[in-house]
Amino acid sequence: MIMNQNIEHKNKTILGFIWRFLHNFGVQAISLFIQIIIARILLPEAYGIIALTSIFTSVGMVFIHGAFSASIIQKKQISQLELSSIFYLGIVVSIFIIGIIAFISPMVAAFYEEPILVNVLRIQSLTILIGSTYTIHQSLMFRNMEYKKGFIAGIIGISFQGVIGIYLAVQGFGVWSLVYSMLANQVITALTIILLVRWKPSKAFSISHLIDLFSYSSRIFIINLMNAIYTNVIFLFIGKLYDSRTLGYYHKGYGFPTLIMNNFDGAMNNVLFSSLSRIQDQNEESLNVLRRSMKISMYISAPAMLGLFVIAEPLVLFLLTDKWLPSVPFLQIVALGCLIWPLSARIQAINAIGRSDVSLRINILLRVIGVALIVIFSRYNIYLLVLSTIIGEVIIAFVTSFVVKNMLGYTLKKQVLDIFPNVLIASIMAALIWPILLLGYSPFLTLTIQMSLGFLIYIFLSWLFKIESFIYLIDQMKTYFKDYTQKRSK
Repeated sequence: MIMNQNIEHKNKTILGFIWRFLHNFGVQAISLFIQIIIARILLPEAYGIIALTSIFTSVGMVFIHGAFSASIIQKKQISQLELSSIFYLGIVVSIFIIGIIAFISPMVAAFYEEPILVNVLRIQSLTILIGSTYTIHQSLMFRNMEYKKGFIAGIIGISFQGVIGIYLAVQGFGVWSLVYSMLANQVITALTIILLVRWKPSKAFSISHLIDLFSYSSRIFIINLMNAIYTNVIFLFIGKLYDSRTLGYYHKGYGFPTLIMNNFDGAMNNVLFSSLSRIQDQNEESLNVLRRSMKISMYISAPAMLGLFVIAEPLVLFLLTDKWLPSVPFLQIVALGCLIWPLSARIQAINAIGRSDVSLRINILLRVIGVALIVIFSRYNIYLLVLSTIIGEVIIAFVTSFVVKNMLGYTLKKQVLDIFPNVLIASIMAALIWPILLLGYSPFLTLTIQMSLGFLIYIFLSWLFKIESFIYLIDQMKTYFKDYTQKRSK
């Protein structure tokens, strides 16, 4: 009986990941296409303005999406009264946050000497209120692993954003083309998710239920809040120490690798948390799921990030033109930093077994070290400032290894052996395609040769060294197509 449940759970997890991956891949692919077109029209300063506002909207969204979402997903039973209470609280909190942003926006604009920030901040803050209308629906979707609905909503939302953003950019709206298109995305995504999930709040509210739920979610909420602040604090430093143009270059360089990692590793972690929450009492099965997820994530992420490091210059020249060349060093530094992202699966495993208190301590240590490094390195140059964020991540990744060993029995040796083969063959691949840059071909031809050759080399090395994740993915694809063929023949 337990074996059948585990098989069913495994299949649902794989299917959930596929839909979540398709959601992220589709949304990010369309988003990348939009960014390429708009970036060719707008100046870097426009993206610098948006980067300066991101910390306020990101933090606001954490209050809406991060305060109780983990409880909805992780709790074994959730009542209509609890869901309705969370919904109404979210609406009230979002209105309060919008009021605060409206009040401080003139001060923010004066601090950065950018008058346009007043109205940009106020308009962008409306996305927080819109987000509060579908946070319950989205959490229920994740709880039930109904990622197909998220895929549909994401594709529709980003498509509307693209049409509106490109049209406004062509019409000369500048930074407002980015602001209004993001607002449109939120509106359409909210409407679509609400229609697909079909949950409605009841006319009931309970403070006591909210307190009980927040006892678990509070730690994850604080973690998400610190992450949002920390991720965006470097934008504030660059915006103040340099200018909006430099910030625009960093924002664009930062965007490429994180776009890819949010696509794949973000999908993996979303599904992993939901999956592990369902089997939180089965220690051996939980550890197997964690190890498998981390291996696969690193198997795909390592060649993507190391390959991106090598192809950065021809990629920017071909997609964005030479006016964006200063973003190349930022892209390369951030790509190296993203190699650590797959290790965050360990934190998801800790959260899923109900030990968010441990995750909170790790996160506090990470952010204290990270901010200290940013302050120290900001005295030198902008590249060391960006590099400091990676140094902090590496330190905490090492510390987390010992925590995971003690809590899950996942030894440091096993952790290294699980990811090292993938990083090794990805490094060999990157080293072999790097000399192509010296041949002096056009950016398009250089990209075509590097990407094609890199893919073939990586697959060949995976086969040659019998990489476990490669064999697993091939077996899963064979099983999927076999089952699909059998269903079609019936």
